[in-house]
Formats: sequence, structure tokens, C-alpha cells
Amino acid sequence: MTKVTKLCFGFLCMFGLLAGEISAFLSKPSTIILQNNEYRNVIVAIHDSIPEDKAFIDKLKDILTQTSKILYKATRRRAYFKEIKILVPSTWSDDPLYQAATSETISFADVILTNPIRGKRSLPQTRSYEGCGKQGIHILLTKDFVDEPRVDPYFNNPAKYLVHSFAQFRWGVFQEYPEEGEPLFYMSAYTGRPEAIRCTIMIRGLVQKNDTAQTICYLEQQAQSQGVIASVDPNTGLYDSDCLWRPYPTRQRSTASIMDHQYIQELETFCDDDPANYMTYHNFEAPSKHNRLCGHRSTWNVIKNTDDFSGGKNPSGSLTDSQLTPTFILVKSSTRKRRSVLAVDPAVLAEPTQAEYIKKSLSHYLHERLPSDTQELFILGQKKDRLHLVPARTVDDLNTVFTMDHTSGDLRLDSDTRFSIQDSHVIAITAGTTINGTMNLNSLQENNTSNKVTSISLNKNEPTTNGHGEYYIGTSLGHSLLDRIRHVMMDERSNTLIVSQTQYHLLFGQPTSDVVYIDDTLSNHVTFLIHYEDDLPFIDLKSPSGVIYGIENVVCSIDLDNKVIKFHYDFIEVGTWTITLHQASLQTQKVNVTVLSETGNSYTDPLTFRSSIKFENEAQNTMMLHIDAMQGVHPVIGLNVTAKIELPDHSVKSVKLLDNGAGTDISKDDGVYSRSFIPPNLSGPYHVTFLVSGKFGQVFKKEESFTIDTEIKKHIHRRAINSNIQRHIFGGTIHVNERESKRNQHDDVAPSRIFDLHLLKYIPYRRTLVLSWTAPGDDLDIGEAHSYEVFIGTDIKDVRQFLEYIKAGDYDRSRQIVKQVIPARKEAHKKESLLLHISRATKTYIFSIRAIDKSGNIADTSNVVIFTLAEEK
Repeated sequence: MTKVTKLCFGFLCMFGLLAGEISAFLSKPSTIILQNNEYRNVIVAIHDSIPEDKAFIDKLKDILTQTSKILYKATRRRAYFKEIKILVPSTWSDDPLYQAATSETISFADVILTNPIRGKRSLPQTRSYEGCGKQGIHILLTKDFVDEPRVDPYFNNPAKYLVHSFAQFRWGVFQEYPEEGEPLFYMSAYTGRPEAIRCTIMIRGLVQKNDTAQTICYLEQQAQSQGVIASVDPNTGLYDSDCLWRPYPTRQRSTASIMDHQYIQELETFCDDDPANYMTYHNFEAPSKHNRLCGHRSTWNVIKNTDDFSGGKNPSGSLTDSQLTPTFILVKSSTRKRRSVLAVDPAVLAEPTQAEYIKKSLSHYLHERLPSDTQELFILGQKKDRLHLVPARTVDDLNTVFTMDHTSGDLRLDSDTRFSIQDSHVIAITAGTTINGTMNLNSLQENNTSNKVTSISLNKNEPTTNGHGEYYIGTSLGHSLLDRIRHVMMDERSNTLIVSQTQYHLLFGQPTSDVVYIDDTLSNHVTFLIHYEDDLPFIDLKSPSGVIYGIENVVCSIDLDNKVIKFHYDFIEVGTWTITLHQASLQTQKVNVTVLSETGNSYTDPLTFRSSIKFENEAQNTMMLHIDAMQGVHPVIGLNVTAKIELPDHSVKSVKLLDNGAGTDISKDDGVYSRSFIPPNLSGPYHVTFLVSGKFGQVFKKEESFTIDTEIKKHIHRRAINSNIQRHIFGGTIHVNERESKRNQHDDVAPSRIFDLHLLKYIPYRRTLVLSWTAPGDDLDIGEAHSYEVFIGTDIKDVRQFLEYIKAGDYDRSRQIVKQVIPARKEAHKKESLLLHISRATKTYIFSIRAIDKSGNIADTSNVVIFTLAEEK
């Protein structure tokens, strides 16, 4: 059933569909529903880079149908796809089979198919910001996934790859084969020999040299019987570095895990905890990404404890193969821009200072509109006792509205305006707390549910009570009323972006200079907007080729009434632009410089940056910050990303985001930059802006391609971005209520879990091991922990037993497990290390670690590291 919410503000009371669209800035809302084993409202979106092809849809349906059947078997007959919506581009021709899109957009799709300029053929990518058991953002597929399923890397079974990706997207489980740059083998405490990283351990294959002859790699005893030289490192007991693991693609007895090598024919389900069935029994000791992130739990243990299946929900069914075919609904993206309607609370307009502030902000916004902008903008104005739409194309249109007589009373819309306001984005500028409406729009309840409603509150500290998509204004640059209007409008103009936004304090006789980087992924125009307070400053704008533009140049226009200077270029000159500002009078003044452009050109994929801010839990004691940087389908690495957070007291904190695979960041070099932030004891709105920059030669597009030759081979190419990068990205506003801010006075946040503990080296002649890990902080990945508890197990064959001893606190009595406490020496994200002297009497060691902060909060136990001492000859 469509949810309709009554929305009241000042003089306007409207009914609108609240589709959660504003939360695009905050987190990916889950639109998928699972009931009675049926997944519904799964949205698969086709990007407009894919040319129109009805046969493409038919092939996509076939793959999704097969995916549904494999998913049902993989989940022990507990889930399948019942309803899938395929969203086709607005550029495709009309078809009677296409329904009109309502709330469906590519921004909120679960699966996105694209045809990038580079990177045609790759494995499905799941974009995930959070860790184990948490839903991801979306699955990204390329056109070749559908068009060429029989070509590497899909190996004629793309549906299994899609199930693999869906499991990571929906349930937060991860791959059980080695990541790029990781060892292929580990020393098993269970078997006492080197094993390939896999799940289950019963998956069979060959260990061969990485040569054309594919020479077999033998252990010592095997080599002796064959009369050849063993391929074993004498210090670690592992296979030599040039040995590869090649699992058999067929004729396996093991049926798990789909999170391992999906192309193996017999793999059809997830590893579990049942030791009676070794064909599905989880490999708890392998140092796979899944074990590191999920505490060595099996994939099925994680999945069955998610909201989809916990508490016995969606128990096993008994459907036939034909019943597992999804119902497909074809939806076409809207071809028309949604019109935007601004409605200002008369209580706000009655106050002259606020009215002038709103008018000036709207005037500045109108100056920003680019020639290519086709967005329709209207203002709901009052004339006598009627409300009607006034087109807002110029500053003169604003003067018309703001000189109207805004009175109270039972105001009504005329019939033409009532019809025109349908399917609009209504943007209400309110005082923030008034909800007693005097205008009656109840007649729109039935025929106006396609409206999207957003309020911008001028109250800087108190939340409104309207229950709809809300923005609050702040005082720092990036969070003014103009910024809020700009960002709300950008939700309708997805290709518009802010390159940079900076505030300068000008002093007479002291010119101020700065640089702006324009990169080659932008479209063919750029606009520099300068907003000043008092006196018209002199400006020199120098292009990368050395041409200097002043305020007298034809590319410049000046609005003296609203104090706006605009430089607009109908071309892009890539490189470093230099702006120099001169204060013309003896007074000081603040000047804001904003640089705007758009994404999209015909020869390179656009750079895209998706922001996310959210609380980790209901306690509101930890804010999670993320930026997802991509060019086409490829992650962008090497960027500098900083979050600027305006607190309720209007002070600003800076937080540097990292892509280092530690703390809040779950994967290194995946283009997702992450960090946590602990709100201080302050209730109210927290405004977040992300600043992204990168220098040529330091920023790379990480291109991944795959081939399969009895194994998945990942080919990594790091291609340098051809220019400096600069972006100013709106993050959103998040509110901490008073009760939770008081709770935050107490330190109840533990250090983050360590999930990259590893053996750095073994020094044989000293019988010394060097363990290394990335330091957590006092609070998650912020600050410095107080100490570490290091757990050392000797001659334990079962990793689960080791972890259970630690969890129960029985390590002191077991005699096989000891605990050492060492001080923390490094702040968060620095590398820590520990030297341990070992005994020849012990053959196998198991290690784990956890951090403790100064308040005694204990982190979760880290991943496990196993070391087996090689036998002396």
C-alpha cells in the first residue's frame, strides 16, 4: 500500500508520497521485501549507456530466472525472486509493456547494468560500505555479462556469479578465495600441512608452478617419493611463491561454497557449521576475507542470522522449478524533468531580514543555472486569496513574488494551479517548528501522491516535526540556505556538480590567490560564481593556458543588487586555474567562490562520488562516514578525502577518510573511503560536507579484468587519472537528540575490531615471529587504544575451540592458551607489531588479539593467524 503522509507547514498543508528520496545522501534504503520466501520489489536498472535492444531484456530475464532458481537451492529453499522490476532508460522508445516509473530510479536500484567506455568485461561488483551481516549499496554489472555469458570470466554460468554478488549485497558475506596480493596458502592447524585458501577444505585441485608446463608443486614427502625437489619454503613450510592453486572445475564432491570459486560446477550452497557433512562444513581457519571480517563464522551462519531469516522467518519451502520463475515488471524512467515548486512560510516572509535572506539566496541560485539546465522552477505565490504558480526564471520573477501581499486566511489553489502542481517536487522553506496550516489542499490527497516534498528549516538547532525529507541550515560554507537550495535542486539534476567551494576574507592591499583543478571528465562548460558582501572586488581568473579574464571580459556578468559575479565558459580547459581576488575598499569582507560544472563527455567515463552518513546504531554514539569514488565501473584510489562536520554549536571538525582496509574501512583500495566520528555532548544537527582532491600521478583508476583457466585470474591495471581532481560533495545532515547526547558523555565505545592481523616474518635463527596489524583507536578508529590482549594457542587443531576459549575466558585454565597484555604504542591506522619468541617443543601456534581502551571497553577478537614450525632437517 502506498504510504501517504500529511505534511503541514506555515500556510501550506499538503499530501505527498514520501519515497525516502532525500536519504540518497545518507544511506542506501532497502526497497527489497522478503515475505513467504519471496523477494519482491527487486529493482534492476539499465543505464542509458546501453543501446536500446529488446533482445537484451529477454536475455536478462533468462539470467535472472536462473539466478532465482540457484538462489532457492543455495538458501536451503528459503528465498527466491518473486517480483523483479526492470527499469529501462528514458532514452529508449515507448512500449505498451512499459509502465511509467514512480519511485523507481537508477540511484536506488539494487542491480545496475552499464556499458562503460573502459572495462567492458568484469565480474559483478558489489559496492559495500559496512561489514559482516550488513547490506551493501548495489550490484554493478556490465553489458557483456548479459550479452556474452559464454566468454571469460562468466564461464557460461553468469547466474551463479550473480548469486555470489547478491549474497554479499544482501547479507554482508564475503569471498572465500584470496584477495589481490594475499597469500594463496596457509598452514593448517587441522591437517598440519599447507592448504589452499578455500571453503570447504574438501574442494579438490592441483598445486602447480606458474609456468607454461604447469609443473606440480610437491611437499617434502611427496617430492622424495617422486625423486624431485620439493617446492616448499623451509622457513614457513608453505609452498613456494611461484606455486598456484588450481581447483578442478568439475567432478567435485563438495557442494560449498558459492562464495568460493563460483564457476565450479558442483558448488551450489553456502558453507555451514554442520561437522557431520564435510562437503558443506565451513573452513574456519582459512585466512579468507570472509573469515577476517566475520570472525571466522560460516557464511550460512551469518546469512541465517540476518533479518531475512532470523527467528525462524521464511522457513524452507517445497516449490517446483516452474514456481521459481520471477514475475517481471518493465518500468520506463521518466522522460520529463520533475518541476520544482518553492513554497515559503508566510511567517518567515513577515520578518524582513529573513525574507531578504531567502530572496538573495534564490537570486544567487538562479545565477547558477547552466544553459543546458531544463529544470522547471516555480514559486507558489499569493494573489489576494488565491495561490498560483509563478515561473522563476529570472531575478525579476523573484521580485514579483516577494512584493506580493502575503496574508493569512483560508488560501486555496485555483484549478489550473492544482493540476500543474501534480508530480512536482515541493520545497518548503519553513521556520522549522510551525505546523498549524491554514491552507486546505485536502483535495490533492487522492490525485497528488506523486509529489515529492522536502522542507528546508531556517531554524539552525531544532528539528521540524513534519516527518518528511528535511534539511537544516548551518552557518559554515556549504550549509547556508543557498547551499541547501542548491543541493535539493541537484537531486533533480543528477549531472550537476560542485568542483570547489571556498570562503575568503579579503583585506585591502592584500591580494588573495588560490587554485582550482578542472579535470577531463567534466562536460564542456564551467561556471565560477563569486558572492561578495559589500564592495565589488577586482578579480583575475587565469586559465591553464595563461589567458587572464577580468570582470570586464565578455564571459563575466555582474549583478550589483544581489552582489554576484559570474564567469561562465562554454568550453573546458583542463588543468589548473588560478583566481586572484583584490579588495577594492578599506573594509574587510567575506567572499565565497563556487565552481560548478557537469559530468559527461563522449570520450571518458565520468567520475562519480556517492556520499553516505549514518549512525552505526540506535545509541547515536558513532557516526559512519563514507565516500564511494568510481570512474565508470572502476574504483578510484589515491584520493584525499576529508569530511567537514559543522556541530550544533557551529564549530567545525575535520575528519580524514581512509581506504586502507582497517577500522571502519572494510576493504583496502576499493575506492570506498571510510571513517567514524564520535559526536560530542551536543544535541542538534550535524552538517557534513566532503572535500575530495587528488594530484596527477597519485590518483589511479583500478581496472580489474578476469579470465578463467581452471582458476579465477584477476588482472589489475592501475591507470593514472590524467589530471588533478577536485570536488565539493554534500554529505547531509544528521540529528542527535538530547537524550542520546547526554549518553555520549560516558565512554561506552570500544576500539574497532582488528581484522588484518598477519604474520609479517619469521626469523629462524632467533626463533622469533613478528606479528603485525593496523592499530585501532580508543573509540573505534579514532585516537589511540590503551592496551592489547594477545592470545597464543599451542598445538590446538580446532580454531573454533581456540575462539570459544577466548570468548568464555577459559584461556588461563586450558594450558593450551595463554594471554599476554601489552601496551598500545601507535595511534589509529598506524602499523603495530609484536615480536614473539617461540619454542621448538611446540609445532603449531594460533594467535589472536583485541584492543582495550582506557575506560576498559574491550574490542571484538581479531582474525586468527596460524603458524606451524617447519621440521628441522
